[in-house]
Amino acid sequence: MTSIGFIVRKLLKSVGVCNKQNHYITASRLVYLLTEKKETLGCNSWEDTREILQLSENYWELKRLFNEQENLEIEDKRIREQNDDLTHKADSLTAKSETSMTSISTEKNKLIQKSIELNNEIKSKEEHCELSKSQFIALSVNLKKTDNNEEASETQNNVERLKDEYTQGRKKIGMLKLRVKENDLKIERTERNLKNFKSDTRNQISEAMNKVTKSAKLVATYSAKIGSIETAKKEIYMKIGSYLSDDKNSNNPQIIKVLNKNKLIMSKIKGLNKSIMFHRSLGT
Repeated sequence: MTSIGFIVRKLLKSVGVCNKQNHYITASRLVYLLTEKKETLGCNSWEDTREILQLSENYWELKRLFNEQENLEIEDKRIREQNDDLTHKADSLTAKSETSMTSISTEKNKLIQKSIELNNEIKSKEEHCELSKSQFIALSVNLKKTDNNEEASETQNNVERLKDEYTQGRKKIGMLKLRVKENDLKIERTERNLKNFKSDTRNQISEAMNKVTKSAKLVATYSAKIGSIETAKKEIYMKIGSYLSDDKNSNNPQIIKVLNKNKLIMSKIKGLNKSIMFHRSLGT
């Protein structure tokens, strides 16, 4: 607010035309902006304040904070990279585990399917054997009843053929049952492998995730420390900026030099101080 604007509003206030609440709110907002400008002034000028007696302590404290922050940021970067690496390894381990379990489960399902097929084949062979057995038993009964040598000879051949089919069928069934037994053992072995693999990978993934959790906590700790330093720096910037802006009429050549380097922001601080004073006057 300009001086002319203030005079006009002061006159209006004298005749009852004034929104005090708006002026009070505006003054509060300007105070916040003034704080920001003073902090900016301190941030821009602190490196030039070493030889200013009243600000020398703040200068060396900022030097210490910057050095501490630099060391923390180097360590923070290392920990973040380590955390990213651990997270990548944990994700890779989880993905590899899922792929391997899928592969083992697929193998197990194939073995189960094979056992089903073998058992179906056994059932079919047994039915065929039973049919052959029934046929040669019936032919054997007929053979005893016939007196025709030619028919007897043909029947006997059929009996022998059916007996041979039955015998070969039973042998085949025996071999198939052996294959089923071997296949079932493979299924049991695969189930054990799957169970052991799940247990091992669960432990490995749990260990990897514990490392990620610990690393993430370290990242958070260092971030908090760096944040704390940033807050401390801002507080010192504010002290430096406030001192310089309050001592704007100083005869100290070092202060004058600093203020001359920051004429623009000093002009803004001066304008904000005047506006705050005007608005507070109108708000009361």
